This record gives sequence, C-alpha cells and structure tokens, in this order.
Amino acid sequence: MSETDPKRSISVLMPVYNQANFITRAIESLKLQTCTDWELIIINDGSTDDLHKKVSAYLDHPQISYFENEVNVGLGAALNQGLQ
Repeated sequence: MSETDPKRSISVLMPVYNQANFITRAIESLKLQTCTDWELIIINDGSTDDLHKKVSAYLDHPQISYFENEVNVGLGAALNQGLQ
C-alpha cells in the first residue's frame, strides 16, 4: 500500500497490567483516529485493579478483542499472545 493511502489495515496490540486509570482514554483515542480500518487486541496481563470492569464497556465493539491472563506473564509473553 502507498504511504498516502488512508485505508490502511492496522492491528494495535495493547498488553495491559494494572492500568485501569488509562485504558478508557487509550481506547477512546484509537476510536477517534481518522483511519477506521483497525483492530484493537487488548491483553489483560493478570491485572489486580478494575481493568476488566473498564474494558467491559467495549467488549461488544466489533473491532476490539479482549484476552485475560489469570496471572501476570510479562510483556513479551503478553505480546506473543496478542500476535496469535
């Protein structure tokens, strides 16, 4: 695709650990982008805060996928999980 093509396919991997205070703003920021051909893959990496509660408002969005680890496996493993 050309660099000036506004219809790019973009996958955003978002591994998150105890960032409930920022997750809503991050998701809303992505939704406001001019490029609309995107997918968001959120990996909750064993968070102990109320992250799941904040993300649950977005789980019906067709472009958002959500995965939750019961324990924190670390950034590398969470990113690899999102790539699968």
